[in-house]
Amino acid sequence: MTGKQLATAHPAIVLCFGAALLVLASASAAMADDEIVADATRGAEAFQKVCSACHTIEKGARRRVGPNLFGVAGARIGQSQGYPYSAAFRAADITWDEETLADFLAAPGSVVRGTKMDWSVRDEQQIADLIAFLKVYR
Repeated sequence: MTGKQLATAHPAIVLCFGAALLVLASASAAMADDEIVADATRGAEAFQKVCSACHTIEKGARRRVGPNLFGVAGARIGQSQGYPYSAAFRAADITWDEETLADFLAAPGSVVRGTKMDWSVRDEQQIADLIAFLKVYR
């Protein structure tokens, strides 16, 4: 509706048009609020809470129950030295890009059937933050 048409339109039409614009603006703002922005600092906190019981991250650190994760972001799967990976990991031809890491963190067995990792992260924000943190250590 042009400005001239709006000026001569019936008040009810103007009210409906204005309400529609308000709804669209609100929906747009709500979508922006739901956008996930990864934060490595939050990822470090999440790593300490969720991952550090089984994994280390510092270069050269000894492994725990799981492998050391230094350099994992962007690397080929199963490359941490000295870790006895499952046959499934040894056979997998996967590179740890952001999408694969996110999928693995959310449901490890859906990415690598037979993985030893049985812990998952369900929160998308926390997954994004963990990946941002892992990318710092490469």
